[in-house]
Amino acid sequence: MKLLTTILALVIHGVWLVDSHAASAEASPLNLPETDDRRNLAPNGHEEMAYLDCGVTAEVRGRGDVIIRRTAGQASRFGGGTSPLHTIDTGKEVSYEISGLDANSDYVVGFSAWDADLLNRRQSFAVNNIVLLPEFSPLAYHADKPTCVRIHLPLPRPVTRAGKAVVTMACLAGPDAVISELWLLRRTATAQAKRVVILTGDDYPGHLWRETGPEYAKLLRSDPRLEVTISESPAMLGSAALASYDAVFLDFKNYSHRIPTAAPLWKTFEQYIQNGGGLVIAHFGCGALQEWNGYVKVSGRIWDPQKPPHDPYGEFTVRILQAGHPVTKGIPNFTTTDELYTCFSGDTKIDVLAEATSKVDHSSQPMAFVLTPGKGRVFNSPLGHNLAALHAQGVRDLYLHATLWTAGL
Repeated sequence: MKLLTTILALVIHGVWLVDSHAASAEASPLNLPETDDRRNLAPNGHEEMAYLDCGVTAEVRGRGDVIIRRTAGQASRFGGGTSPLHTIDTGKEVSYEISGLDANSDYVVGFSAWDADLLNRRQSFAVNNIVLLPEFSPLAYHADKPTCVRIHLPLPRPVTRAGKAVVTMACLAGPDAVISELWLLRRTATAQAKRVVILTGDDYPGHLWRETGPEYAKLLRSDPRLEVTISESPAMLGSAALASYDAVFLDFKNYSHRIPTAAPLWKTFEQYIQNGGGLVIAHFGCGALQEWNGYVKVSGRIWDPQKPPHDPYGEFTVRILQAGHPVTKGIPNFTTTDELYTCFSGDTKIDVLAEATSKVDHSSQPMAFVLTPGKGRVFNSPLGHNLAALHAQGVRDLYLHATLWTAGL
């Protein structure tokens, strides 16, 4: 009885969160990343200035004069694990002061968070009262299992010039706001590269974005003109920080019942493209944002669940139709092993750059196409089912050239 009373008290006061689907942290019930790879997600050309394990440490002194200090929130540990992702700060508002910023430097703030007990939390993220993420779910899904979300946000220049940033995570729905880790990055690169953000965080179970996302990043970073960041949330499409990026690379297909999106996000995303932002849509990214009827005007073609999805996974030839376009220039016809999509729908005007012939119905299907809605540049391709498919040189060249083109290079 005494033990039961203690457990109830801890639950009521919100200091102990336990996954209701499993009792053992060793079983990784919530699908934690196998390694702490936040540095692989961070933009190249940056150094980490400070890192805080939010559920353990209230203050940390980083490089130079940088200090991160908790100003509101309650530290907790849950699930029996010892990694930073088994710790959280909780509260209706959780905030930190980051001091010691150099007014002449560019910074990116990163954090991890997760709705560990699956209580449908929704929260916002602001810096010095500038809302950078109006609403997001602190949750991602990998291989159909819930996991943490890790997000990067460039700090606005007014914040940097102030020399101090107050970071606030506010609860919008659910019992409280949560955060597990917080880190600060400073740009060290002298040349101003084009900024690209790869968005992941949800997909069909057979699409392992924890593998493909870093592979795309590695590919794009091979060109020093690109500064590439990975953020694991579709909510970034509704962020004011989206305007800081020259191109967005979609490597996700969200499912609205677990990671919903809404009209304010769609409007921000559409305006970003119309105003000149670049967009690369990879593989099942054509199936993203199904709850938004306007997505086809941005993407050119979308996944149609009423059509046969694709040929059986196997080898086929991709034929280049426009050898003079910046995306396909210098790329010969090539063979790849992948999924040949036959499920596109839409009548938005597109410019097809490459195609392949289905072995099932013998139809020609677009394998790479572009469009220019407003001032934006959009590239869409169904290629890239898995890591093996991304090893084909033709596929790699298409995505690299497309990112350079959409970013304005």
